[in-house]
Amino acid sequence: MKKTSKEQKTVKKKNTCYYYYMADREIGASAIYEVIKTMDDINEMTEFWDAADVIEIATNEKDTIDIEKIPLFKGEKDKEFLESNGIKSIFSITCEADDVALLKKIFAKVKEANGGNVCSDTEDFKPFIV
Repeated sequence: MKKTSKEQKTVKKKNTCYYYYMADREIGASAIYEVIKTMDDINEMTEFWDAADVIEIATNEKDTIDIEKIPLFKGEKDKEFLESNGIKSIFSITCEADDVALLKKIFAKVKEANGGNVCSDTEDFKPFIV
């Protein structure tokens, strides 16, 4: 027997967001983790893998904010952007749209400690969200 629309479960679609944290000095994920450790409510939800330069912040039972150091971009336009902004370190950030407010809270503190910006994963890296 086929279920009617009322009987079917509603499945929430994921809305994954992609950003970059770019710093104007050479840092590893440990510099970000040091800031997170001072944030009592977030520290409890965080795992850090130093050797891999990766941080994972559990935001609920199934979702995470993932932060991973990546190599500097190689494309000509990207290299121009990096050089003109003095970028020395880049981290990819992946999170769900529901977690962007928490991401902004975390990286406001990271920016205070380490400088840099959180940029959108777009051709011109805009808008900056932190």
